[in-house]
Amino acid sequence: QLNELQSELTQKNQELEKIKQEQSEELFRALQNAEIEFKNNSFAQVKRLLIYYPSAIKIIETKPNIPAKSLISLLNNLDKLLVYWGYQTIGKPGERVKYNPEYHQTDDETIQPGESVYIRFVGYQQETTIVTPAKVSRNFLDL
Repeated sequence: QLNELQSELTQKNQELEKIKQEQSEELFRALQNAEIEFKNNSFAQVKRLLIYYPSAIKIIETKPNIPAKSLISLLNNLDKLLVYWGYQTIGKPGERVKYNPEYHQTDDETIQPGESVYIRFVGYQQETTIVTPAKVSRNFLDL
């Protein structure tokens, strides 16, 4: 009877290992599929930009006087991608705001919290996490 129990235990252990292996493989496949879906969805968001960007660079190199305004529509796709990923901008270039060191970064150590400053470069946050603070200064043109 002991041999039967040992044999049954060995069989159950083998079944358990097989189930563990199958679940591990299933999880790996699910992660691979999620990664592929993420890449495909992200690519779809910036596809137009990626198609036209190399040609736009070539045109700019050969015709440096082309108005930059014509390139703005290409860059709008980056905004769509950031929204898709759940990022929000902190401020807008030239926007006047009250300095908050939690959301803003300045090179001027004399700027105090609550002081009026201008957004030079936007920052980004994802939900409540500040990914990169907005760059601010007393004057917008202090680039």
